[in-house]
Amino acid sequence: MTSLKRSLKNLYLDISVTMSSLLVMTLTFFSIAVFLIFGFYTHFAIKHLEQSPQIFVYFTDNATEEYVLEVKSQLEKAVQISEVRYTSKEQALETYVESNKDNPLLLESISANIFPASLDIKASNISYFDEIITNLEVVENIESIDFQEVVIERLKDISNKSRIIGVSLITLLIVMSFLNTLLTVGMTIRAQKREIEIMKLVGATNWFIIKPYLAQGILYAVISSFIVGLLLFISFPFMLPQIESFFTGVPIPTLGDLFQSLGIVLGGVSAGLERIILLLILTFLIFIVGLIVALFGSLVAVSKYLRI
Repeated sequence: MTSLKRSLKNLYLDISVTMSSLLVMTLTFFSIAVFLIFGFYTHFAIKHLEQSPQIFVYFTDNATEEYVLEVKSQLEKAVQISEVRYTSKEQALETYVESNKDNPLLLESISANIFPASLDIKASNISYFDEIITNLEVVENIESIDFQEVVIERLKDISNKSRIIGVSLITLLIVMSFLNTLLTVGMTIRAQKREIEIMKLVGATNWFIIKPYLAQGILYAVISSFIVGLLLFISFPFMLPQIESFFTGVPIPTLGDLFQSLGIVLGGVSAGLERIILLLILTFLIFIVGLIVALFGSLVAVSKYLRI
């Protein structure tokens, strides 16, 4: 009897244990997949917020345009800063007029002279925020420096905590999956303890004994990841609107953004095809994780019986 047939027989002998184990593994891997999807969007949402203008520098009337542009040029050389955008008095006036075009009373006697020239600064990393502020405080002809300190600190806190919580939850779910495999395969081995003893007595090698249980673990990984893939394809169209509403005001990242963050340039593909590729990649990752966990759990479960 081949290892695959023996593993299938093990699954069939106690169908209730098999079904409960597959249910636990499927729910565990599906939870991991859902959290990875949410983490994917959260990562890019945080990046978007981090790269939004965080520091607004307003200059006095004594600062000429040449001086402001010189300050801009110096700031752009700093590794702590990713982008500096200059807004002249005239551009500030245009923005004000556009935003208040429905309120003509607010536009009376308005001229560019009452608006200060300004620089909008984006930090390359939010951890550089305090250093940038300190350097700006010694620059001459700056009237004020505006920044939302509470928002920045909150963003730092969310960024750090989301990473810690993400790693902790995924680790916990993987441990649960490992324990489930360990218990399930262990129950099968205990039920076949006498058979294993006989095989050892007649000279069966350790590898001959191990193979059916490893194949059993692989089957758990294959079946559960296949079910997770189906659930993802069915549920993702319903999940996406909820994600978009949760991240209102933040651009929804595409698969191209993901590959670009990994240094890979992806050609233009349709939104539907992007989602299919993303779900296929996610299903494959779940399968790889499940395969490693199942194999390791099976090895741990069977190892002690090889000393009989």
